[in-house]
Amino acid sequence: MDSKARLIKKNKLKIKSEPVKSETHLPITFEPTNIVLTGKPGVGKTTLIKSIIDHLQQCGTIGCCGFYTNETRDTANERTGFEIITLDGKESTLAKTFTFDDVRRPKIGKYSVYVENVDAVALAIRNAPMNKLLVLDEIGKMELMSKSFRSTVNDVIDHTLLLATIPLIYSIPMLERLRSSPNTKLFCITKSNRNTIFKEIVDCIEECLKVN
Repeated sequence: MDSKARLIKKNKLKIKSEPVKSETHLPITFEPTNIVLTGKPGVGKTTLIKSIIDHLQQCGTIGCCGFYTNETRDTANERTGFEIITLDGKESTLAKTFTFDDVRRPKIGKYSVYVENVDAVALAIRNAPMNKLLVLDEIGKMELMSKSFRSTVNDVIDHTLLLATIPLIYSIPMLERLRSSPNTKLFCITKSNRNTIFKEIVDCIEECLKVN
């Protein structure tokens, strides 16, 4: 196999082996809250998201559904793309620098975006239980190339308990709506706070459950 095709998958979400407590589910009358993380690329938003998911699931605070994204790298540790990993363990390609079929795909920079895989994730989100924390990592340029994903995100904003990451600068009406919603709690992740802001975000989620 060509070395460029051999991908090194990093930072997969690993749930600890301790027994997981039974999940708390959102009451029917919960107050919708958008908990949004933003920050520069590579600052650690996804790592933080995965730590939060792991903590909530281990404590049985609330069930989680949705997805996060990982980089893929080759044997020379060069980034070759991104993959989508759903919280029920399904993996699919989000984008690649090299494709091995004849399908013409939209591109962002050097990456070909697998819009059909984002469409499938959007459908899964629509069918997900509404009594769980919905995780969307990330609502970014590549994911938003899917009309189905854009429609789904528009529908869930202000209608569930949402934990999402968004780009720091990228601005479109839907993201501005998310940023400016009175139901949004926005956290800007930096290298100086990424190791200490974890508790603040978890406390915010747990407070939402107490209020609901």
